[in-house]
Amino acid sequence: QLHLVDRVADAAIEICSLPKPTETAGCRLNSQPKTPQGTIIVLECRGGSDKGADGHRRDTVPICNALIGCGWTSRPLFYTDYERPAVGKELRAACGVILRMTPGEYEGVTQSKLDDMLRAVAASGVVVMSHPDVTINMSAEDALVKIKHLSCGMSDAFAYCNVESFKAQFPKSVAS
Repeated sequence: QLHLVDRVADAAIEICSLPKPTETAGCRLNSQPKTPQGTIIVLECRGGSDKGADGHRRDTVPICNALIGCGWTSRPLFYTDYERPAVGKELRAACGVILRMTPGEYEGVTQSKLDDMLRAVAASGVVVMSHPDVTINMSAEDALVKIKHLSCGMSDAFAYCNVESFKAQFPKSVAS
């Protein structure tokens, strides 16, 4: 099936260039459980090109609903520097925080202030995923590449920084 490699690479490039959907397909937050195991907040920022018509990332509400389905109270919460004290208080009352934002890309958000707040929340015993120190040391774009030599990594992991590197490296990855 190696003869299909170029066609698969071209199809992947074509899919990535399709316009993004403008809505979250009617996804609404489910009812919270009556006796939850605890609370997990999905933290995001307003704005950015990764949001649906409802203002949330397209995966935020589905993540919350999956957690609700597992017996947790979960909801999205927006962060800005102005709202930092109130957001920090809500996060410290939760069991966990899932971050759904790209570092340093939102109006009204100072990355160092957000990171300091998240460090304080984590220090209070709340699980923060991903902790800002992890994010700083291992960016999401090439995290798998950085761990490819560990026992849990995959030796053929590769970061595609442009179309040319994708076309050059992807066929080798599929062939191995």
